[in-house]
Amino acid sequence: MNKTLLLQAKNKRKTRNILNEKDFSLSMEDFILKIYTVCTPNLYGDSFPKKIQLDLFDVVKSVSSSLDRGDLHVNYKKFIECKISFLNANNSYSIANIRDWQLLDYFILCFVDHNFKSSFYCVDKKVITENPRVLLTGMNNSGTINSFNKYVGKRTSIRKDEVDYILKQNNLLNGTSYRNLISFLKTLNK
Repeated sequence: MNKTLLLQAKNKRKTRNILNEKDFSLSMEDFILKIYTVCTPNLYGDSFPKKIQLDLFDVVKSVSSSLDRGDLHVNYKKFIECKISFLNANNSYSIANIRDWQLLDYFILCFVDHNFKSSFYCVDKKVITENPRVLLTGMNNSGTINSFNKYVGKRTSIRKDEVDYILKQNNLLNGTSYRNLISFLKTLNK
């Protein structure tokens, strides 16, 4: 076994998936860099809505997973699922664990390009779950097996050059910055 690689792996294990209170107080821009650096995709997916909640603790609250209504809510009137995706080698963004049976109002999507510039979108649920331009496929099992399953977690990929066509025209925000997202969420609380 290569001792240098083994040491690198052991050092990475010491810091992987470790976020602390200080990390959540970073700006969203720096928080995205932090989670990309230290987290596996499932943890940065969980951390993203927590960061939004902490930044807007008086506006949005977390939703118990037992309710099956997304990640966040505003006064139990609006329910929101949050997704973050980093541009991959195929020049696409992946959105995973789409549960189209959940009673949601919105998807908050954060897409991060190769230069770590983030763009935020908030779209009605149906823009993702009922859009012929968004191909949803089962995360697990074959299509045949899933045809017998009632609840199938799904995924999709959106090419970078399709983001504007699919999402920008349906974006409920006044722009694609985190500040635009914060402003929109505050309006939901009124």
